[in-house]
Amino acid sequence: MPHDFELDHEHEHFNKANEHGLAQSIWEQDNVIFRTVGIDIGSSTSHLMFSRVQLKRLSESHSSRFVVVRREVVWRSE
Repeated sequence: MPHDFELDHEHEHFNKANEHGLAQSIWEQDNVIFRTVGIDIGSSTSHLMFSRVQLKRLSESHSSRFVVVRREVVWRSE
């Protein structure tokens, strides 16, 4: 015989797609990816660089502070 609570409440069952969506949502709250442009204009030369920077939220007490965890140069001028 089913328990009363089983009759009164609908249950949401997680499948792999739901788990992936939840994990993605949590990841997005604590990670930020920027695309950056660096320009160095000197007296005789100039340089240009495009990069991707990933920041991660510090986990202590749901801090609003982020730290750089990855830098990737996408393109750099000669």
